[in-house]
Amino acid sequence: MNKIRQMSASILLALAIGPVAAQAPASTASGQAKDAQTRQGTERDARREDMRREVEEASKAISAYSRAERSQALQRARSALDAMDRRVEDARRALEGGVELRSTKAHERRDRLLAELRRQRADAAERYRAMQDASEDTWERSRKQFVGSYETLAEKVRRLWDSADEAAPASQEETQPVEPEETGKRDN
Repeated sequence: MNKIRQMSASILLALAIGPVAAQAPASTASGQAKDAQTRQGTERDARREDMRREVEEASKAISAYSRAERSQALQRARSALDAMDRRVEDARRALEGGVELRSTKAHERRDRLLAELRRQRADAAERYRAMQDASEDTWERSRKQFVGSYETLAEKVRRLWDSADEAAPASQEETQPVEPEETGKRDN
């Protein structure tokens, strides 16, 4: 009788543990997807922090230049715009990389963001030219207008990156096409 009880207890234990053990690979795949999302989040946060710091430093530096230091201010402004152009191009590529995964609404949003970005970049370029041509009397105003335009451009670039991050799949596995299962029947 004890053997029957022991066997029954073993069978019940096996039945109870079986489903938990069978779920282990799914948990591993889920863990890998979470790890990928965590890495993407960390990269996104690092990119945002780098950009925030870069924009803040450039804005402060340009704001601090006097009319007498005009050439340094223009040089700093030019390098800030060039760096922003590189960030725009990186974000645009990231958006277009996941284009097949995106809805029509996402395409429209991307196109709208890119158009806003082009307009803001043109405004920043215009403000840069105004700084180049500024007289002693208009230097302060043109410098402030450039910094404001540059900071607005940075905000639009952040929004573009956010859009790219939303469009990116959480992991490479999600972008793989799903093969249809074999049913045993052949189409002739």
